[in-house]
Amino acid sequence: FFRAGMVFIAKSSYSDSINQLTDVCGKRVSVLNASVHLTVLLGAQNSCAQNPIRLLPVATFPEVLAAVNNGTAALGFSDEPVL
Repeated sequence: FFRAGMVFIAKSSYSDSINQLTDVCGKRVSVLNASVHLTVLLGAQNSCAQNPIRLLPVATFPEVLAAVNNGTAALGFSDEPVL
């Protein structure tokens, strides 16, 4: 059995709930550049209106994690199997 999906990555101290994409409006999110994840977040921007997702496109998955670890981004967005 193989489970796949997109997930948000956060430090254990992150306390906000994420139940839908609009829950990340206004947050800085690291994401792989030119990825389906970036496309998904760009599509969610219309729902964020006055409080857009602050995207941080990066070149590699380790950079997605590093941005979360060093506080440059509140969240990362990636594939669950990568984790």
